[in-house]
Amino acid sequence: NRVRLTSDGKLRTCLFSDRETDLMPLLRGDASDEEILAAVRLALKEKPHGHDLDGKGSAGMCTRTMSHIGG
Repeated sequence: NRVRLTSDGKLRTCLFSDRETDLMPLLRGDASDEEILAAVRLALKEKPHGHDLDGKGSAGMCTRTMSHIGG
């Protein structure tokens, strides 16, 4: 259960998926800590259970390399 915040402000809840939550507008804007925390919590709540590396789902379809993700 690891998440990454990319250098361009995207929160990734799974390294094997292209699903991202754009936090940059909140981080660069006037969002409060509570608003940022709410966005992170929502992203974590919507995180799929497991990573589905057995090939039956969309896992493994990541288009970003680890150097772009931050891992």
